[in-house]
Amino acid sequence: MLQITLTRDMVMQIAPMCGVDDCRRAGLDVVARHKGILNFTTAIDLREHWISQKTPSRFRFLKALVSKMKTMGLVDHNPVSGIPAPAIPKRVRPEITREKWMRMVDASEGHYIQHLIKGVWMTGLAFSDLCLLEWKHIDIDAGIITKVRQKMTKRAGGECIIPLEEDGPFIKYLRKAWESKDLEANVYPSNVAKGVHYVCNEIAAQYFRTYRHSEIYRQYRLARDRAGVDAIDVHDFRSHTATVLVNSMNPILAAQVTGHTNLNVLQKYVQKDVKSLTDKVRQAHKEAA
Repeated sequence: MLQITLTRDMVMQIAPMCGVDDCRRAGLDVVARHKGILNFTTAIDLREHWISQKTPSRFRFLKALVSKMKTMGLVDHNPVSGIPAPAIPKRVRPEITREKWMRMVDASEGHYIQHLIKGVWMTGLAFSDLCLLEWKHIDIDAGIITKVRQKMTKRAGGECIIPLEEDGPFIKYLRKAWESKDLEANVYPSNVAKGVHYVCNEIAAQYFRTYRHSEIYRQYRLARDRAGVDAIDVHDFRSHTATVLVNSMNPILAAQVTGHTNLNVLQKYVQKDVKSLTDKVRQAHKEAA
């Protein structure tokens, strides 16, 4: 039976290279549950354990972690390569309403997580985009964000042009922060000398510190729980924005807001809206008659 032994140091060394914090959690679960011993039997046990804990995707992250370890030469074998990952039902994105979002806004007031919660509404910006939002991206007078999305900074991606809701919670928050922004000009992680000045230093610092993404998400979930709102993830707001925009304007214009360079990718974010589609199709037939 093929068998390897993972240590905490190995997991902490390789997990960051996988780019997903769940790889670290999966590896540490092996260390905690089976003293680092990974073979067919312990892998199956972990697989069933994660299914029972409703985190079946963690097995996929374990496979990614071990594969990376083998590539790096830290282990000689990959005992999980032939074990199928559990089937994961496709998640149905929940309905998002302004009322639900405003409850989350109220629940996050005074905490750094308000920057994320206020910014996800109708901007199309993702988690990393908001955590690393800089003042140079914002025209505070016009109420417009112009930004290349973080995942596109090293690719051929154009700028997103995002008009903010007039007098909405996010622009009000930005205007207030603008008044005192110079006080944080050279506070970590902002460094004006290097051309970086984050809107919210606190959330940017959390983002850069090792494995602090999970803490930001935890604070998001806590605010969501205080608001009594269930199941809405941060990225669901990006899908909601894409859906609203595509249902209301030319998809090419919508893509200029969301930053999608491929309309096929944009389409995957758009949730089917039978009522909106029905109304538009019937109206199109009336106008053509």
